[in-house]
Amino acid sequence: MIRVALAPLAALMLGAGAPAPSVDPAAVDAALDPVRAPGTVLIARGDTIVYERAFGLVDPAGAAEHQLGKVWRWASVTKQITATIAMQEVAAGRLDLDAPIIRYLPDSQAPNAGTISSRMLMQHISGLPRTEEGPVGLDDWSTFYMVDRSSPETGRAWCEGPTSRKPGDEFFYGDCDFIMMAAVIEATDPELPFWRQGRAWRLILIMGLGTSAYTLMLAWLPPFYIDLGEPRATAGYLLSGMTAAEVTAGLLVSLTIGRFADRRGPILTALALALAGLAGLVVAPLIMAVPIVIVLGLGIGAIFPLSLILAMDQIDDPARSGDLLAFVQGGGYIIASLSPLGAGLLRDHMADLTQAWVLMGVGGILLGAMTLEFRPGLPKLR
Repeated sequence: MIRVALAPLAALMLGAGAPAPSVDPAAVDAALDPVRAPGTVLIARGDTIVYERAFGLVDPAGAAEHQLGKVWRWASVTKQITATIAMQEVAAGRLDLDAPIIRYLPDSQAPNAGTISSRMLMQHISGLPRTEEGPVGLDDWSTFYMVDRSSPETGRAWCEGPTSRKPGDEFFYGDCDFIMMAAVIEATDPELPFWRQGRAWRLILIMGLGTSAYTLMLAWLPPFYIDLGEPRATAGYLLSGMTAAEVTAGLLVSLTIGRFADRRGPILTALALALAGLAGLVVAPLIMAVPIVIVLGLGIGAIFPLSLILAMDQIDDPARSGDLLAFVQGGGYIIASLSPLGAGLLRDHMADLTQAWVLMGVGGILLGAMTLEFRPGLPKLR
């Protein structure tokens, strides 16, 4: 009944392979049937909503009308999304529709896991248990839909329970097929420890080299200027000025980064500022002391938050983003902790810290080269 009611609407929206037409609200209104198919219709072009309307009653026996802005359960619409993702996995070569699901779920307890295929799951002919065969709860609904998701009375655990039906014997539209299909899809592209993903290590190097510049300046900028004959107070003021510039840079990043989908531009700009400051320390540290510390502070202060943002861009799982940042920051800080030590060793054997600034500049160039690899659209870390 719903298919019949929405068929004219689908024709209006999709056409016959032609470019998407403009929406005629009157035509859409005429295609809707608030009695047989009540609900909400939303049509958008990109991010712009061009038609939105709620119509009909929530309950045919009641008086409450559908309203815009209400939350709807996706329910079995998720089956269509799961099937689409499954076919994307097929196209990527990670899923064989006719392979037994035991290949992807070696721990599966389903009685026929060695026979059931993904194709059977999506065709609803797997023979898996049916939710109405389980315990009945409130309002005659199966407890399958009521218990906590971690309960063995629902989800994959229940769907892998005993069944007397054989795969392929009969069609039955149920939920267990696509619950298992979702588990198969997850298994085709499993999570990997970050230490096994090369890009995560490159993020550590970017974080480490960028933070090394900060720890190096924090430890050795004042002694450098004191060795050049500047008063201790002046050396302290220069460090304070650099710190103020770093704070300013962090605020500027937070205000502007949303404009840059490609993070490489802001990172390379910040890096250019830091390299310019390091060059100043080598060439004219006394004459240009104030501009040097400002430029250094702006560059170093921006690199740190940009490194974190770059790392977060590489993963779309909020639960794992914290793990990735811990991995990147932990490794990066270990690298950064070595730069003051290395500079101190150089100072013990050289006349001054010039070589330390040069080596930090080389590290900055390496940081820039690695940043170039992080173009937009890279596959997310797993």
